Amino acid sequence: MLTQRQEYILKIIVCQHVATAQPVGSASVARIRETGVSPATVRHEMAEMEQEGYLTHHHTSGGRIPLEKGYRYFVNSLMQEVEPDSAERHDILQRFQEMEGEIEQWARLTASLLARLAGVAALATPHETHYVRLKHLELVFWHDLLALLVLVLQEAYVKRQVISLPHPVTQDELTTMANKLNHLLAGKGPGEIRAQTPEMGLLEGQVASTAAKLMETTEQGRGELLWEGISNILRQPEFSDSRRAGDVLDTLEEPSAWQTLISQVFQSPGVKVIIGEESHQEALRPCSLILSRYGSPDRGGGVIGVLGPTRLQYDRAVGAVRYMAGVLDQLADTTNPAFP
Repeated sequence: MLTQRQEYILKIIVCQHVATAQPVGSASVARIRETGVSPATVRHEMAEMEQEGYLTHHHTSGGRIPLEKGYRYFVNSLMQEVEPDSAERHDILQRFQEMEGEIEQWARLTASLLARLAGVAALATPHETHYVRLKHLELVFWHDLLALLVLVLQEAYVKRQVISLPHPVTQDELTTMANKLNHLLAGKGPGEIRAQTPEMGLLEGQVASTAAKLMETTEQGRGELLWEGISNILRQPEFSDSRRAGDVLDTLEEPSAWQTLISQVFQSPGVKVIIGEESHQEALRPCSLILSRYGSPDRGGGVIGVLGPTRLQYDRAVGAVRYMAGVLDQLADTTNPAFP
């Protein structure tokens, strides 16, 4: 356990190193008025923290840089989260409003926004659910013997598929059929819809079967891992070595490397901060991950987060991930008030 003075010095070293990517010297720490001690005293405290594994140095006369243990102490005991400011929050909500509630696009937008907010790479998995229900469907005349089927699910998914018609049908007839099917099928899952198709006419049954198939595909989920802002990582000095950068990029592109971690994060609430070797992947040893689930295991959802060097602006990254997870939770509740 660090003393109060050591905690203050460690906080200064972490914040300065994150900002500059340079070792932090005792004179630099002592110049901060609130420190209230001489450079010699700072050096003594630094040496003690180095012996305990919080700091290290590259040269005898050089400054110190934090080790994983130092970053962990900072995150657990010294950090104050910084959420996006009012202008950023306004922009985020406006961008989601422009999506018109299409939940399948939320993951890509979230990753893009997180990459911009945190200045590093960001990831998101699409919303997945194990049970979906029909809210309503529409049939739109397309061309000759083709019509467009539009499904709106209670879970905020919007699915579209062109279907072939056995004979010419007008838009009025398609609208009448859609109204009838909505009356029969609204609120039902794919299995319930399939059970009713034998009682329907040829075209109605075709539409209902297509709707059920699209819903079953949605239930199965895609398990994608979407990345944005990968170039942000390559601009960090920690990855100027091409071999190290290549190892990280190879890991980002390997889905199997993430399956267990994503599953573990999704099963537990809150924001998870994974620093260096805590990821249990050698290629990610120089990296930190900030991850959070959105939604819940029983209602469906996904995982979002950011990845950067261990020299990460943790206060802002954690605040951004927590805020974005909250936005996705609220959007799901708003578009899907009848979740079981």
